Amino acid sequence: MSHWKLRECDVGTAYQYHCNGCGNNFPYNVGGGFRFDMVACSECGEQKYLKQLEDDVPMPDPFEDFEAYQEAINERSKSPCPCGGTFAYHSPIRCRKCRSTDVTRMKKLYMYD
Repeated sequence: MSHWKLRECDVGTAYQYHCNGCGNNFPYNVGGGFRFDMVACSECGEQKYLKQLEDDVPMPDPFEDFEAYQEAINERSKSPCPCGGTFAYHSPIRCRKCRSTDVTRMKKLYMYD
């Protein structure tokens, strides 16, 4: 059994996950691309793309100050999820069926940018 969270080194990759609670298999995108990041709901696991440039306001450089970059992403992602949760950069990976965080990464599906 392994628990995966987004890490600083993750690049845009879609993986197949397995829920150890209910047996559901589901895809989940880990990491962002050159022009966007992935954020996820803290309660239900729903994901959304977040542009790195919004209204021509540049983001902090993640290679110079990753902590400032994460804070900026979290600030831009504060829109509420329909489930009542909030989107954030390092939300736990959740099963879309039962919302459990007890999941195992099974295989890589594809990489994206």
